[in-house]
Amino acid sequence: MRRFNNSTQTENTEIANTAKTAKLANLTSEPTKNWILVEINNRRKKVMVDTGAARSVMDLKTLLSVGMKTDQLQQTNLTLFQADGSAPDVLGTATVKLTVSGLSTDIEVIVVRNLYNGFLLGARELTKMQAEINCSKATISFFDRTVTLPLMSSSSIFCLHGKCCAKYHTQASYSHAFASSCKQENTHSKRQMLHD
Repeated sequence: MRRFNNSTQTENTEIANTAKTAKLANLTSEPTKNWILVEINNRRKKVMVDTGAARSVMDLKTLLSVGMKTDQLQQTNLTLFQADGSAPDVLGTATVKLTVSGLSTDIEVIVVRNLYNGFLLGARELTKMQAEINCSKATISFFDRTVTLPLMSSSSIFCLHGKCCAKYHTQASYSHAFASSCKQENTHSKRQMLHD
């Protein structure tokens, strides 16, 4: 009898542990939702929201893609350390116009030669923009909750380079103003393609 009970108890424990492991595996396999769509110097870009970064950081490729040149960089003696402990090559700082659903502010970014994510929006600028993150709804609000955007995974970001996804625009959490401007731009792009 004891052997049976011990065996059953061990078996139940193993089943419970397997269920816990499976549950944890499902949680960790979900993509991280920490990307938003904004405009930088009037050019639509995806940006990673990084509350663990003290400052906002942009790579050289992204800087050039928003119409800025290296001679516009301000010298700096800042040294950065990435999560893995490595120090990226800091080129200087730049001021860019960041627009979220029609509301704009100038922010200072540290420009580095290479950055895997292209652009990190850090804690100093998030604080300046009065950002509030709602983890349960996967949204981020700016400017005292005037504007709310969905936090998305990198792979789910649409509307880049004038290509829109109608399904995305039906999401209730997406800012109506930004969706409308995107639809207008996409319609304009289609008209241009028809005339070309």
